[in-house]
Amino acid sequence: MVDVNRLAITGGSAGGYATLCALTFFKLFSAGASYYGVSDLEALARDTHKFESRYLDGLVGPYPERRDLYLARLFNTSSN
Repeated sequence: MVDVNRLAITGGSAGGYATLCALTFFKLFSAGASYYGVSDLEALARDTHKFESRYLDGLVGPYPERRDLYLARLFNTSSN
């Protein structure tokens, strides 16, 4: 049993990204802490080493070919 008015979420790295998304898109949590969470998917794809930059291909699409999707997620707009 929990107090629904006092739920918090935390996470690091990908879990930090999940924390940021949960706090942004859902009203379930009252507080959260993102430890070194990714907040800019384009920057991750563009500026990280080759291994991690390919991590997002299956989640968002290959960068830079689908840059439109990265920008849409950054600015919370829809894109096909």
